[in-house]
Amino acid sequence: MSFPKEFLFSTGTSAYQIEGAWNKDGRGESIWDQVIHTTPSKVKNNHNADIACDSYNLYKDDIKIIKDIGVTIYHWDLPQALQVIGGWANPLIVDYVEDYADLLFDLFGKKVKWWITINEPREIVRGYESLEFAPCTNLDSPGNYIVGHNALRAHGRIYRLYDRKYRAEQKGKLSTTLSCNFFKGKTNSEDDIKAANRSLQFNTGWFAHPIYSKEGDYPKIMREVIDENSKKEGKGENNWDRITHTNPNFVQNNDNGDVACDSYHLYKEDVKLIKNIGFNMYRFSISWARILPDGDLTNINEAGINYYHNLIDELLQNGIQPMVKWWITINEPNVFMLGYSDDLLAPALKLGFSANYILGHNALKAHAEIFRLYDKKYRSKQRGNISLSIHSMYLEPKTTSEEDKDATNRGWEFHTTPWGLKGVLRFIKDKYNNPPVFITENGYCDSGEFEDIERIAYHRVS
Repeated sequence: MSFPKEFLFSTGTSAYQIEGAWNKDGRGESIWDQVIHTTPSKVKNNHNADIACDSYNLYKDDIKIIKDIGVTIYHWDLPQALQVIGGWANPLIVDYVEDYADLLFDLFGKKVKWWITINEPREIVRGYESLEFAPCTNLDSPGNYIVGHNALRAHGRIYRLYDRKYRAEQKGKLSTTLSCNFFKGKTNSEDDIKAANRSLQFNTGWFAHPIYSKEGDYPKIMREVIDENSKKEGKGENNWDRITHTNPNFVQNNDNGDVACDSYHLYKEDVKLIKNIGFNMYRFSISWARILPDGDLTNINEAGINYYHNLIDELLQNGIQPMVKWWITINEPNVFMLGYSDDLLAPALKLGFSANYILGHNALKAHAEIFRLYDKKYRSKQRGNISLSIHSMYLEPKTTSEEDKDATNRGWEFHTTPWGLKGVLRFIKDKYNNPPVFITENGYCDSGEFEDIERIAYHRVS
């Protein structure tokens, strides 16, 4: 068989698979290093790539058998530091990948003319939706689709970066590598042919169609199937459902919220109780998973919307003001982050302390986005107020020494304010120009024991 002169023969490698020298000369840990070092049995015979082909030291020998050079920007070896913040499941990954590609183009672009942006994004997804590949997070849908979407966004961002900043001078070419599987119907029946096409589109088409088709977007059949599956009526699973169902002893006495107070069915009785106690306002949270079972607008649960309409109407009919003119965007962002940095709350990911700052930053960004959305689209008609709820604690110096005062001030800056309702209100007034304040919770939280010694001690100190 003969090939035309312009046909290029090449070879390819993955950095993790050949380089070795896993901890030499300042190299950081990758997700594969983390998985293999913590779970050696993940690979047959407990092999790892700490040395591999030792190409880091023997690259000259490798080059002797290579004639042309092509480079892959990302071949599955994500820095573990980025996996700590969610890796490819975090949309911020696109910014990090773009910065990484920018550096590579700047350093090597004058020599390298053939670039692969992302190697086999479908296989990256496998590392998140299963336990086969690193980072082995075993995410369910829609987590796998989010990972795939971010990989596509990253490719697009790198491609446009090269166009904008490097192509005119470096004159290189770049694309992505797709793992392509072909499917053929078992028979020539219409059903088998359609099934084969669905499989093809959900594998190769998932990443090829958005990049290479004239119309862009995901394959039509893929959207139709996912949309149809998303239209199942009812509340979706949230992070607390997941952790209490898969790890029942996470909560004391194996309790969960499957029934709880059953307010979904007994809301009228709840409103009567609120009225009989004499309250004239009621603050309640809206379940994201009840309104949007899949988390996004592709599936809006009408039954969930009707429940909240009915609850609000019942409150108003009984002279109780629901806090829907007083919106709280994010409840206690400095508490829910403990579910990500540690295993104290759902989803108990134990990503490490540094994750706190990323999560806190994202929570603040989300609050600001919601606030500006309300300003732009709803405030003039609805005339509501909007803010966020912060878990505030009050600190006083142990003594009047400057060292203790400085320590107290540092504690305030990190926690916003640990005891003393009056103290924290004064702090907010003086520090933040006396804004309107709702006290949504106060006191001491225990685990529901009858012998609540710690709560008693708290009130005695107060």
